[in-house]
Amino acid sequence: MKKLTLLLTTIVIVASPVLAADAKQSDDCQKTHHKHHAKHHEVTNTQECNYIHNNFNGPYLGAALGLGSNLGKQKENLTQAGNSTLNLSGRNARAGILGGLNAGWNWRLPCNMSGNWLVGLDLFADAANVKSSHTINSTDVNNVNINFKTTMKWGFGAGAKFGVIANNVLYYTSAHWVGSQFKLNAHFTSTKPPAVNASANKKKFASGIRIGLGMEAPINEHVNLGIEGGYSWYKVINATTTIIQAGSANEIIKFSNKPTIIDIKAKISWAFKGIA
Repeated sequence: MKKLTLLLTTIVIVASPVLAADAKQSDDCQKTHHKHHAKHHEVTNTQECNYIHNNFNGPYLGAALGLGSNLGKQKENLTQAGNSTLNLSGRNARAGILGGLNAGWNWRLPCNMSGNWLVGLDLFADAANVKSSHTINSTDVNNVNINFKTTMKWGFGAGAKFGVIANNVLYYTSAHWVGSQFKLNAHFTSTKPPAVNASANKKKFASGIRIGLGMEAPINEHVNLGIEGGYSWYKVINATTTIIQAGSANEIIKFSNKPTIIDIKAKISWAFKGIA
C-alpha cells in the first residue's frame, strides 16, 4: 500500500509541470484566436464604414424637381369710400412646379462613436410657380367679382440635416431657414355700369421655416438619387391697392396671405470624393 501511494505521488509530481504547460498553451491559443477574430471583425467594420463614408461624406452638388402647393388662407378687406367695410377669407390651393439646385457638405460620424449616423449642412435655391387663390363672386359686394391670387415665384434656404444610414441608404430629417418672393394679385371686375376690369400686382418677400424628411441612395461611386418632402410656413404678407371706378366711389382693397407650402421633390446629386 505504501508503495502504491509513493507511486501515485511520484506520477503527480512528474505530470504537474506537463499539465500546467498544456493548460497555458491552450489558454494562449484561445487568446490568439480571440485576437484574430476581433481583428477580423474590426477590419470588416472598417471596410463597411469606409464604403458608407465614401458615399455619404464630403461635399455634394445636386438638382431637384417636384410639386408644391400653398395651403395658406387668403384674407381680404374691402372698403368703398364713404361706405362700410367687408372682411372675407378663403383658400383654394393649387399644385405647381418648383425646382432648382442644392449643395452641401455631409459629415459621416465615426463608426466606433456613433454607428451609422450623419450630420450635414445644406443650401438650396428654387424657381417656383406655386399658387393659391380665393374668388369673390357676389352682387352684394358692390356688384363686383374679385379674384385674389398668391404665387410663390422663387425661394432659397440654408439649414442642417441629421440622418442614419441603413443598408447603404440614408434616411434623414432637415430644418432650413427659408426666404421666398411671392406675387399677390387682385383682379377686379364689375358687371354693372360703370364697367371695370382692373388688376393690381404686388411683390412681397417673406421668410419662414422649412422642415423636411427624405431618403437617398447611391447608384454608383458618385451619383445619389433621392426623394424629399417638406412643409414650410412663412410670415404673413400684406398688400393694399385702390381700384378707381369712373362715376363711383373708389374701392380700397387690402389683401393678405400666410403662405404654407407643402412640397415633394425628386433629387439627384454628385458626391465629390477625395476632398473630405
